[in-house]
Amino acid sequence: MIPVQYWVYTSMGLSPKLAILTAFGTNLAVVLPTAISGALGHSRKNAVIWKAALLLGITGAIGAFFGSSSATMLPAKVLKIAFGVAILAGAIRMLTAKKAEIGKKPNLSTASLVFWGILLGTATGIIGGRWSTYGTSYGSNPQIWYA
Repeated sequence: MIPVQYWVYTSMGLSPKLAILTAFGTNLAVVLPTAISGALGHSRKNAVIWKAALLLGITGAIGAFFGSSSATMLPAKVLKIAFGVAILAGAIRMLTAKKAEIGKKPNLSTASLVFWGILLGTATGIIGGRWSTYGTSYGSNPQIWYA
C-alpha cells in the first residue's frame, strides 16, 4: 500500500518527503483500527494469547528499530533482494500452511517468543527500513531506492 501511495502522491506533484509521510499516515490510519478490531473480535472468542501478543509486539518493535537503523547502511540492491525473498517466503507459507486446530493451545515459551519477536522485528525493519526511516534523523534518500 505504501509504495503505491508514494508513487501516486509524487506523480501528483507532492514532494518525496511529504508523499512518504502522507503514505505512512494513511497506512497507519487503515491498519491500526483494523488490527485493533480484529484483535478484540478474536479476543472475545478466546482466540488471542495475550502473553504472546505482548511479548511479540514489544520485542518486535525493538527489533524493528534496530533493523530499520541498519537498513539505512545497506545498499538498495540488498534491500530489494531481501524484500523479494520475504514476499516469496510469505507466499509459500500461505500456500503450504496447515489449517489451525481450534481449541488447541500452543506450547509457547517466553524465550521462544522473545527470539522470534526480535528476529521478525529486525527482518521487518530491514525490509521496510528505507521507507520507515525517511524523514527521520537517518535521512534516507528516496532516490537510492531505485538505484
